Amino acid sequence: MTGRRAPGGAVVLVALVGALTVGVAPVSTGATPAAPGPAAASGTGTPATGAAAPTGAAAPAPKPHVLTLAGQSPWQPPDGTVQLQLDLAGPPEGLEMQVLVHRAVTSRTALGQSLDGHVLGSVEGRLSVAAPDLAPGDAGHRVLSIGVQGPASATAPPDPGRILPGRSGVYPTEVELLRAGAVVDRFVTPLVVIAAGLTPLTMAWVWRLDATPAHQPDGTVRKNAAAALGPGGRLVTTARAAAGAGDVHLTLAPTPETLAAWDETARQEEHLPGGPPAEGATAGLAALRTAAAVPGHQVLPSPFVPVDAPGLLDTNLAGELDAEFARGAEQEQRVFGAAPSAGALLAPEPLNAAGLARLRQYGAERLVFAPDGLQPRDQRLTPGHPFAVGTKGRPFAAAVNDPDLAALLDGDDAPALRAARFLAGLSLVALEAPGEARGVVVVTPEEWAPPAPLLDAVLTGLRNNPAVIPATLDEYFATVGPEQVGGHPLVRDLAPRSAADPGDADTVRSLRRRLAAFAGVVEANSPWLETADRAILLSRATALQADDRSERKLSSPAAYLQGADRLVKSVTAKVRGPKGQRVTLTSRRASIPISLLNATGRPLQVRVRLESDQLRFLDGSERYLTLAPQNTTERFRVESRTTGAFPLVITVTSPDGALLVNSSELTIRSTVVSGVGAVLTAGAGIFLLVWWGNDLRRSRRGRRGGRARRQERIAARAAARALDDAERVAARVGGH
Repeated sequence: MTGRRAPGGAVVLVALVGALTVGVAPVSTGATPAAPGPAAASGTGTPATGAAAPTGAAAPAPKPHVLTLAGQSPWQPPDGTVQLQLDLAGPPEGLEMQVLVHRAVTSRTALGQSLDGHVLGSVEGRLSVAAPDLAPGDAGHRVLSIGVQGPASATAPPDPGRILPGRSGVYPTEVELLRAGAVVDRFVTPLVVIAAGLTPLTMAWVWRLDATPAHQPDGTVRKNAAAALGPGGRLVTTARAAAGAGDVHLTLAPTPETLAAWDETARQEEHLPGGPPAEGATAGLAALRTAAAVPGHQVLPSPFVPVDAPGLLDTNLAGELDAEFARGAEQEQRVFGAAPSAGALLAPEPLNAAGLARLRQYGAERLVFAPDGLQPRDQRLTPGHPFAVGTKGRPFAAAVNDPDLAALLDGDDAPALRAARFLAGLSLVALEAPGEARGVVVVTPEEWAPPAPLLDAVLTGLRNNPAVIPATLDEYFATVGPEQVGGHPLVRDLAPRSAADPGDADTVRSLRRRLAAFAGVVEANSPWLETADRAILLSRATALQADDRSERKLSSPAAYLQGADRLVKSVTAKVRGPKGQRVTLTSRRASIPISLLNATGRPLQVRVRLESDQLRFLDGSERYLTLAPQNTTERFRVESRTTGAFPLVITVTSPDGALLVNSSELTIRSTVVSGVGAVLTAGAGIFLLVWWGNDLRRSRRGRRGGRARRQERIAARAAARALDDAERVAARVGGH
């Protein structure tokens, strides 16, 4: 916003307390980068602070900064005034402020080098003021006003504070704090001058809201994700800023799995003493819903977690890719009340021709690629137009993300300084071709953690900015024309990628079959089913395949698959049958009670099958049952085929029989013989009685000596043999 000069052209300085680092990593064009500056060589995007620490030694802690930028005008026209809001830590006595405006940079590389403080051009203007002479401003800061030259000021009385050239450009400016001529502290900030006639740059700013993986293999929320979703967490801060963005058009890219953890955390906050905290997950989720409903905002569809699409297709796991997108749409609809409109999509990484073709099935028409997802291309300017990808059939409209612009927001510098550098980077891209309608896409990093003052400063600087027009992704593709080569739209090729084979495809398929059977056991929309399915989907996340998985303390894909399997087993283990019990049958036909315990607390659908070679099941040996919580007793009518003891096997499975729920065994003891056996037994008894009667009569007539006793013993043995023979015959007849 345009600053206001103090009366009489006086220069005012205001103090705040804070910390500020000196530089920022240089950036390139985002297509074919130029040679990096000193800070870019590290590849980390962290600010340069001078000489590197010795190898193997810990970097020294940065000194506390005495001078900090608290805010500045994002741009000024000729004859305007740039205002720097500053903070001095300590008394201003004996201190002097010096401002050196250097010549405007003409490339992204030069901007990065100048902001790092190593390569600065010639000095265009110089200003010095004693710190004690500067009075505090209304906002509690001290304001340093720097005038911009222009047509009006050229005819006005000379103004020593008007040191900024009036030509459109980005001017690296050193702000130094001196004591007795020695530098106490300094920083470099870009001052932007925009004259009339510039065609503004269309900027689609995509905000990731991602904490993948947000869940552990056991279904609980990871510690890092809980911190991001808790009071003052990075995702809550980002959502609240998006809700307050208002007229600044944004594109939101939440990861559905992160949304699931967000929703769970918000529901848990409802049970906290005193209710949800003021800036916790509940407030953040409400802000995110508000941001999604703003007319100038767009929400992107997404797979449940970022996945390796070629890897899934190459291992015949296309169904998993389908499930990732289906579950992602379902989760976003659950949170926002409606699934995001298909069309624009952040291209999954990696991506090959097969994966690209598959995206069409999910409604993708417009894709945003990371620079390394495409074949490199020599370009003098920052890529400023969409292009085509894919030559078979209908090609996709595509754009490339500019990670170097996004990197200007990172680092440890004061939020106001990072915001000024980001806005200056956008202005510089617009100034590369001032009369051409161009655009860029900026996607925030996956674990972006912006402080609220940074977001507020950038959003404020984007409002009414003559160099930049914020737009959604759909607006970007609709308003920025495709790049032309020889009168035809440019077609770019995918970078060569070899899809990784995770080696656990068979395990995934086997677990999916078990889960499909488990779905028939539990209720529809069961949280068990949802948790197990989520674990399988999470096992495909590219974050779990990354080289830094161990450093980030992430579980392995196998751990998530095992977590899904354990969950299914933990439910089925709570179904128990009548193990070790005995049932006695006293009649040929009887009813056997089968009792099953369901300790899950929820009804379950199962199939019960009885097996025994010695029983005939009069109403069938299988039944489909609903096991209510606690005990369920079902009676099976049987007919005994034999006497004696024998096992009865009870098998409980899913309704389709594919998942074993429980197996137990009863011991059946039958004391009943068949009708034929009863007749034979009775006949043997009658024969024995007749034989005993005849023998008794003979014994009375004869002598009562040893011969009679011998005959009695013989008779008893014969009678016993006859009875045994009768029982064996009865058993054989009853078994048929």
